Amino acid sequence: MYRYHNDSWELLPTSILDTNVRYIYYESTTPGFSPFAISGDLVLVPAPTVIQAPVSKPAENTSIALNDELSVEPKPDGWNAPLWALLTVAVLSMIATIYANQDGIHKVIDNIKQQGKR
Repeated sequence: MYRYHNDSWELLPTSILDTNVRYIYYESTTPGFSPFAISGDLVLVPAPTVIQAPVSKPAENTSIALNDELSVEPKPDGWNAPLWALLTVAVLSMIATIYANQDGIHKVIDNIKQQGKR
């Protein structure tokens, strides 16, 4: 993982926490917040082995008509990692903005208090 800081990309210490067919989960430590990028080599995963099961004759009282519709809906598995990462960056950005502008926020609060005393 890289962090963009002072007009250059800095390499951060990063480790892979977990992988699955769709995602790779990373963990990294950063000294500050700014744009980040993940870069690396493409790792090819071998295709799963297909095992052919023997075909057996269906039971006599079962049938599927040609006009029957079969559908399988994918089950959502909750929020995905990129969405969590985006949400985390958004919240941390808001906290950083509030922290950076705390003097201005205090001035606005003081002005509101002054107007309330009138």
